[in-house]
Amino acid sequence: MAGAAGRGGATLLAVGGAVVLGGCRDPLITENQIRSPFHRYDRVRNQDADTFVRDEFGRARPNVAARLAPR
Repeated sequence: MAGAAGRGGATLLAVGGAVVLGGCRDPLITENQIRSPFHRYDRVRNQDADTFVRDEFGRARPNVAARLAPR
């Protein structure tokens, strides 16, 4: 029984470590990345949506809703 508890703890530790270390990668969305074939068209006509917006706490959040909304 003690061996099963040790394996469960080791598994939990491995999963927790993978979750913590997974947050150290490059962001998926960058400021200057071309987002679609129509992004340049929208940018030239000053109709493009911001990549990020600031929430009430000042943190940058991806502006997914405005980028997917029809124009």
